[in-house]
Amino acid sequence: MGNSPILRDVEIVGFDLGHGESAVALAMLSATAEPQILDLYGTRTILTAVAQHPTRGVLIGDDAFMSRNVTSLHIAFKSPEVDRLDVREPISLFVGKVLEVLLRDRKITGGEATLFFVGCPSGWSETVRVRYAALLRSAGMAQVTVWPES
Repeated sequence: MGNSPILRDVEIVGFDLGHGESAVALAMLSATAEPQILDLYGTRTILTAVAQHPTRGVLIGDDAFMSRNVTSLHIAFKSPEVDRLDVREPISLFVGKVLEVLLRDRKITGGEATLFFVGCPSGWSETVRVRYAALLRSAGMAQVTVWPES
């Protein structure tokens, strides 16, 4: 089964959406090599910040935090209260933009060939994890598993 062409091309993306910083790692299901940290905007970790700019659109990381004339800026938005708009919206915007950058820069394939694993605090209930996974799916992670960090 390990030599099946379908499984060989599956990529596993670990997405660490942190309270202060975020990072993304990639491993291939068929590979024996260690996962590699993917650069976003030339750096291995980015500030977990998202902003909306009237002409530049969605900005993330230092770009979001340092830009002038933004219409919204969100930092420290990770929360188990994923049904609140002030949690849902920035998570969705941030994750969507990270995926857009990874796809644009051809760091990931996306779609059905990509399995996402996203950590969450171990104190989050199963109900919260299910809601968080649904939010991540709506932001573009077609196949996502939310895993409690311990």
